[in-house]
Amino acid sequence: MMGRSRFKLDFSQGLKSSLSFEGAPVLKQFLERYCFGEVRIQQWLGKGEGIGLVIHVDCPITLGDLLHHFQLGTWGYSSVEKKEDAAFRELMEVQDYLETLNEYEIDIEEFNIQLKDTLLIFQKTDPRSISMNWKALFNELSQHYRDFSQGGVRIPEEIYFNVIMEDYGAAVMEQNGLSSHWALYFQDDSRSWIYDLQRRSLTIEDLYVLSDYMPWDSQQDH
Repeated sequence: MMGRSRFKLDFSQGLKSSLSFEGAPVLKQFLERYCFGEVRIQQWLGKGEGIGLVIHVDCPITLGDLLHHFQLGTWGYSSVEKKEDAAFRELMEVQDYLETLNEYEIDIEEFNIQLKDTLLIFQKTDPRSISMNWKALFNELSQHYRDFSQGGVRIPEEIYFNVIMEDYGAAVMEQNGLSSHWALYFQDDSRSWIYDLQRRSLTIEDLYVLSDYMPWDSQQDH
């Protein structure tokens, strides 16, 4: 069993599992149908106006298996034959539905997928950044898997997708809104590893997670 994540936001002072908005079962059923895992949704009380969601998915497969099924179109897609990116498009549609039903903003602050060997951590960078970018992130995971895992031999225990590099002092972001660096932790290694997507290289560096700089950081609740 993995210990507490090094990168997940500390929502401990402001999360509740009893959801106070209409349509929550629709979101849960949608995610369980496409992600093939058990879904838990919590509501962040520190959001202010609107509702912030923290989503946890326990998916009983490995990262390699997930990416294999993703490439085949059997994970995150509506049908194997059509290979349509239904789940990735429909997540935004589900958000639209929930906001129409409740008449205020509902957004995902953090989306975690716990696999057998890896914890994937997606955090909000802009409004709807998770629902808009999660397919692109899985595409990038597929493209870079052999590089950051050293040919599948060394699988990270944790991957965090929003990184600020110390040399820049600001988020290193591509035009598509995705970070060009990821933070990785490996089992029995306390060091922070930075994966550079452009260079396809791993280095040990000091880093800041994006939540240290964002106004929705849970520090305001402490």
